Parts: sequence; C-alpha cells; structure tokens
Amino acid sequence: MKHIDLNTEDFVIFSCFQGNSLAEDCEATGKVDIFLMLLDIPYNKCVGVYKGKQETSFAVPLSHVWVAKDYCKLYNQECYLEVVKGVSSMVFDESKETLGNWTEIEEPSGDYTFDKLANKYYIIK
Repeated sequence: MKHIDLNTEDFVIFSCFQGNSLAEDCEATGKVDIFLMLLDIPYNKCVGVYKGKQETSFAVPLSHVWVAKDYCKLYNQECYLEVVKGVSSMVFDESKETLGNWTEIEEPSGDYTFDKLANKYYIIK
C-alpha cells in the first residue's frame, strides 16, 4: 500500500461517516479502504475531529480528487478538505472556502486530523 506525505504533497481528505450507526460507519469505511487498496491509490487512513465529532477519514493525492467527490456524494458528505501548497480549503458542491494553513502540531485540540501512519497531528491555522 502506498502512502502520501501530508507535510509536502497536495491532497484531499474525505470521510464516509454518516453518523447513523457505528456498524454502518464501519462498513462504509471498510468499503472505501478496500476500494483504495484494489485500485492501488496512495492513501493515508486518518482519524479526525470535525465539528466536535471523531471520524475516520482518508487522505488521497489531489490527482485522485475524483475519489473524494464520488464518495462524498455517495455518503451525503457536505464537503471535503483540499490542501494545496499547505493552504486548506473546504470544497462544497458549488463553492470553495479557504480556511488557512495546514499545520503540524504536537498535541491536538479542537478539530484536528491524526495521520496514524506518520503519528502526526495537524490543524488548520
């Protein structure tokens, strides 16, 4: 399985959690995991907190943004996060909102992303 460097590469992060039930969220996450592995798409499986709720998310290279778009539509996600040259934006169906700089931190607080493979935390400043 290939991975990406969240400090140097351009990427998108998306989740397939719907908040219905733990079983449904785990099933959806497992399906995305298998899909990415079968297509040999580089990705990092992350844990994040968004709007105060913890969820599993996936970071894929910006060149594979179609994966985020398709899964966000399939799982009724309001948006995905895009990071280009260290600048983070929320991408919605019809618009994009620049949020700030993707920043590595030592300890998480508020909304964050944890890259389990690299053992690193990130926030948007």
